[in-house]
Amino acid sequence: MTKNLKDARGLQLTNVLFFIVAAVLGSLSIILTPYITPGRKVVFYDAPLFLIIATAIKNLSIFPTTLLLLIAGFIVGYLKSEMWWLLGFATVILFPIASISEMVLYPTTHNLWPLEFLVYGILSIPPLIGALLGSKLKNKMSRR
Repeated sequence: MTKNLKDARGLQLTNVLFFIVAAVLGSLSIILTPYITPGRKVVFYDAPLFLIIATAIKNLSIFPTTLLLLIAGFIVGYLKSEMWWLLGFATVILFPIASISEMVLYPTTHNLWPLEFLVYGILSIPPLIGALLGSKLKNKMSRR
């Protein structure tokens, strides 16, 4: 029984680790694109808590962000194929959490939050597709 309990804790810890990896990869995919896009001039924006997120979202470059989110989703979907859908959503989870935090602490911010959350939902589509593809590839390779 003790071994099963240790295995369950280890599995839970592993799942949390993959969730964190997905969130970090997704966040980097969105935050870094304004800085790595050739010829792009970054305009810095002010925010009550998360300046880097506000700057990244307001300087969003669609194609590079979509590509990096697709790759991030593919990586986490391949690494943990049985949880591909959850890890696909996890790639953008830090952005709604940051928005909710700012709305709670500074109620006058995020006046258009329904649209903001719609954008986050749309941004979750490429990593979900990537995670599904990564999961399918891993399952196909493991059958051989």
